[in-house]
Amino acid sequence: MSKKAAFGAGHKRQDLRVYRIKGIKDFVGFALENSVGGNMTRVRFQAALTSDDPEFYVYADQIASSFLNPIEISIDGVHHLLIIIHSDLNADIYINNIPIVIDMRPKKEILKGGKIMKGDIADIGKMSFPDIEILDSDKIIFCFKVGWRFGLYFDVGPREWSKLKPAPRQNLKALDKDLMEHELGRLYRHLSFYDLFKSIRVGPSYARAISDGWFPFIEIIGSEYTKLAGAYRENFDIAGQEDKLVSSFDKARLDRLSDKWWKNPFFGSKRTIIEAALQAYAQDDHAGFINCIKNLSTEIEGLLRAVYLADTGSGKAMNSKALIDHIIMKMATPLDSGSLFLPEYFLEYLRDVIFANFDGDDPDPLLSRNSSGHGLVKPEKYTKARALQMVLALDQIYFYAS
Repeated sequence: MSKKAAFGAGHKRQDLRVYRIKGIKDFVGFALENSVGGNMTRVRFQAALTSDDPEFYVYADQIASSFLNPIEISIDGVHHLLIIIHSDLNADIYINNIPIVIDMRPKKEILKGGKIMKGDIADIGKMSFPDIEILDSDKIIFCFKVGWRFGLYFDVGPREWSKLKPAPRQNLKALDKDLMEHELGRLYRHLSFYDLFKSIRVGPSYARAISDGWFPFIEIIGSEYTKLAGAYRENFDIAGQEDKLVSSFDKARLDRLSDKWWKNPFFGSKRTIIEAALQAYAQDDHAGFINCIKNLSTEIEGLLRAVYLADTGSGKAMNSKALIDHIIMKMATPLDSGSLFLPEYFLEYLRDVIFANFDGDDPDPLLSRNSSGHGLVKPEKYTKARALQMVLALDQIYFYAS
């Protein structure tokens, strides 16, 4: 790109402050390797990175040099940067106050205009720029800050336009705006819930939490799971953090949690049975926890069977593996990889915790649907924490089945 490019500083477009650089060179990406002139080399023209990736700083510095230096903008004051390169080789640059819409799935009912807290978010979908026109022929670079980290997305590959030929060149692609919006949403989700995604990459501490029945359930992601995961990571005050979490689920919170379930026909058909489990939990005694676990461990399987049958129209191959694989498949869509529902991890949780097999010779097996159903679990393992984990697993399945 030409460092001598002309630019228009701060003119308005739909009440947005936008800078324009005219007559840039056709930017097609970043070299992935050293190359001698005339030799083939690999070029990266599309990527979604965070500031944890070493390449982020290489690319960000070159982007700043090419697009911010010509308009005399210091990177120190930039936290959002959107660059749109048009087919006429003019570039529009938006800085900081960029209207952004992010699709979010709330955990509870939200009224229009109501405030949404981080703890209300069940998942994050696409990110878009509704007030900015982006054409299929455009190239895009977007860098943004969440907390103390940055995300960077760019798609600058050759487009279906040429200054030399009026007809589109072969093998050139239009900007995939749907993919772009999903990738931006994925980056925002990862940065917003950085502690969550970091915790599941820390193998030993995450494995210890799973062995105790704890999973990053949708209902507790945010500060509650962050504190619990931190206790496991530091191996300090695990019991104290578990007690605080369990104690936060009083009857009022359980009622708010379950109110949404009954709108789902699978849950609605089992409302009487599931409410009996919740009432048992609310007794807040050992007998209630036993009844809650015995009830929900079987009803979870019943719900998975109902979803499987409704979707496939067949009751064949309805073993626990097939049921688990099916419910996970409903959530694990390629465009939403990295969902807060963590489908690949929840599959393991269902398989290894809720539906864990048991050794018939083991005098003290872990509590699971199978060991409990065969009457092999000692009474002391029917704890309040384990009962709550069954409730939270059921809530997770609600989102998968909705």
